[in-house]
Amino acid sequence: NMIFAMFTLSAEEPEHDVFLDNHWLSDTWQEYPALGSNRTEVRDEFKRNLGRLDRHICDKSKSLDIPVINVSVHSFGETLDLLHTTVMELIEAEVGEGDGGGEEEDEKQLPLEDKKI
Repeated sequence: NMIFAMFTLSAEEPEHDVFLDNHWLSDTWQEYPALGSNRTEVRDEFKRNLGRLDRHICDKSKSLDIPVINVSVHSFGETLDLLHTTVMELIEAEVGEGDGGGEEEDEKQLPLEDKKI
């Protein structure tokens, strides 16, 4: 049997800003002339578009009961721990806890609220 643990990774606006500010290559803004006439305009419009896309994907995920995991660019280890926990909860919810030989399987419901670090 295969289990597909579905989840959505997301980041809050300040996290997007940190990521883009620290990883934006100064010479790439010319590749996006429709977003602005200089690096700052392009970066700011790119951030706005990324935020819109993130909100849309998260809203759709929530409507499908897919967990949304908010990640942090500052704590990779915590993000991995949270991701591991979420995936394990999804697997346990699918197969039930343990194989207790005749015991009823507990149905495990995941909370619908976002998981945050």
